[in-house]
Amino acid sequence: MAGSETYRKFSPLRGRAEITLETGNRFVVPKDMREALGRDFVLWVSLTGCLVAQTASAFEGLEREIAAGDPFGRGCDILRRFIYPNSAGPVNFDEQGRLVIPAELRGPSKLSDEKGKKILVLGCFDRMEIWTPEEFIRYEANKLQYNADRWADFDNARAAMNAAPSRVHPVEEAIKRMGRG
Repeated sequence: MAGSETYRKFSPLRGRAEITLETGNRFVVPKDMREALGRDFVLWVSLTGCLVAQTASAFEGLEREIAAGDPFGRGCDILRRFIYPNSAGPVNFDEQGRLVIPAELRGPSKLSDEKGKKILVLGCFDRMEIWTPEEFIRYEANKLQYNADRWADFDNARAAMNAAPSRVHPVEEAIKRMGRG
């Protein structure tokens, strides 16, 4: 029952809009999506390759998963290195309801800084996806193969993260070999 109560309090992001990019890499986000995202959300480049604006609580769930893993494990290391350099936050809308796309996230998400360029905004439950229309068409044409190498790396990292840790941590083992432990 608690899950259904939580769902009622949560306002899922829905819908789709094609929006024109303004000067300064800004665009007006539809009001219903702004309200669902709230304040202090996170922008990050997803494994699919689009830019994502995600509610702080949903992003915190991803962070909890990483924090629960072995801090010296390869899986956690790969995930941290993928997610954090490709993210920005907390992020908020300006007074006109616009979102600025940070320069460091435009390249990895294939978004242009060209004024007048169209972008596609999709409401996807706890996140808003931001695509170029051309890239979304490529994704739609072959969903399972689109960025398949990135997904394989992610799946391998999660498997490594969730694997049982070795009996002796590699650092401890190296210290013992050096005769200091």
